[in-house]
Amino acid sequence: MEGIRWTRHDSVESGWYDEGREVAPTMNLTLPLTPAEEAKLLAKARAAGTTPEQVVRQAIEPILTSIPDQVPPVKTAKKSLLGIWSQYGPGPSEEEIDQNRGEMFSTFGRDDIA
Repeated sequence: MEGIRWTRHDSVESGWYDEGREVAPTMNLTLPLTPAEEAKLLAKARAAGTTPEQVVRQAIEPILTSIPDQVPPVKTAKKSLLGIWSQYGPGPSEEEIDQNRGEMFSTFGRDDIA
């Protein structure tokens, strides 16, 4: 039997019908059930006059309410490295890099220089 799989969706819907309204993040669970477990869940839902999703939601509600709400930290926009380094002007060209590399390593490996 496989474990529970979940997918989290953080997005803004972009269909023609919702005009880009912001949608609360959601999590979808895929719960592997045996045929017997599935039959029990469906029977419970039918007896309650609701859907299997609502039965599961009611079952996990005590777990969710027992955990205190944790407000996620507000994410602030971060400046890109290009934005941070823009005050220093353009970087060296390939030719300048090659020239500097040549100067730095011109004495590398020589024994006559201390």
